[in-house]
Amino acid sequence: MERVEEALRSVNGLLARGMDWGDIDRLISHERERGNPVAEIILETRFKEGRIILGLRDDEEEDSSAEETDDEASEDARSAQELIKIDVDLGLSAWANAREYFDRKKVAAEKVDFLVFSGNVGITDCAIFI
Repeated sequence: MERVEEALRSVNGLLARGMDWGDIDRLISHERERGNPVAEIILETRFKEGRIILGLRDDEEEDSSAEETDDEASEDARSAQELIKIDVDLGLSAWANAREYFDRKKVAAEKVDFLVFSGNVGITDCAIFI
């Protein structure tokens, strides 16, 4: 959550100073090449929409890979982790973005559950007529 907040503060700070969108993209690319961890999680910018796309990893998996003693094994495990792409609103805090993300995820899961239930009812109805 801290990295998300840092990314939001950084991008919003650059925008508040009046930096051009193209210059911000180039700065993020340059910082990514230098190994800046905040710039590394910024995958894409959508300034016209007021959003950025962040690539995040599951914290639990990072904690377990951090316990490994071999640096190469830790690096391999980290690169093998799947990135979760998160669409972040620049006008909201990290916490508000997280709430919005999980609300959307919950609604999507409820829709899937409803479709599965509806499909099972339809199959059962068809079996009655056979």
